[in-house]
Formats: sequence, structure tokens, C-alpha cells
Amino acid sequence: MGITILLYTSIILATGLLFGKAAKALHLPNVTGYLVGGLLLGPSVLDIIPHGTIDLMHIVSTVALGFIAFSIGNEMKISYFRRVGSEIRAIILSATLLYELFGPVITKIALTKAGDIQVLSKEAKHES
Repeated sequence: MGITILLYTSIILATGLLFGKAAKALHLPNVTGYLVGGLLLGPSVLDIIPHGTIDLMHIVSTVALGFIAFSIGNEMKISYFRRVGSEIRAIILSATLLYELFGPVITKIALTKAGDIQVLSKEAKHES
């Protein structure tokens, strides 16, 4: 079991390094390469790293997320936010206002529909 985890960890690190460098060569953030590498290795595509192993390596995932967040923060430029700051504030304000105005109505409709579905499924169980 220990050798298997070590092997999978080595594969993950090598893939991250390789895909991170490839992303940089394409003028993309390293994070993009990490995501593509993880998608390819994971159970969704090649299944080289099985889902159960990923669950066992939760500490590695936590540390990796920390590095990814640091990498994203390292690539951000404060000058960009100063330049587009007013646009970002306008978008946030608009989204907040729209949610405050229409959020409760949409939530009520969604919960009502969900309740209707539950009632229908209970009725179907009683009929069979």
C-alpha cells in the first residue's frame, strides 16, 4: 500500500511539473496545466490515479490547493485591478441587487417545484 501511494504521488508530481511547464510554454498560467494534467490522470479520462487513491491522499490535495492558490495570487497584477476596479464594483453591485430582488422569488419557485416532485414520487410509490 505504501509503495503504491508513493508511486501515485510521484506520478502526480511529475505530471504537475510537466503540464505546468507546457502551460507556461503556451503562455498560460501553470494552474491551467495542473488542471489538465489532473483531469487526464484522474478517473474521468485515463483512470491512472483511481478515485479511492485520491481519497486516501487528502492531505496532498489540501497542500496542492494551497500551492495552486498561491500560484494564482502570484500571477495576479494589482495594476489590473486598479484599472478595471470600477467595472468589477459595478458587476458585483449589479449581481447583489439582482439577487436581492429576484433571489427569494427564484428560490421559492425552485423549492415549490422540488416539493411537487417529492409529492409526485411519493404518490407513485403508493400507487405501485
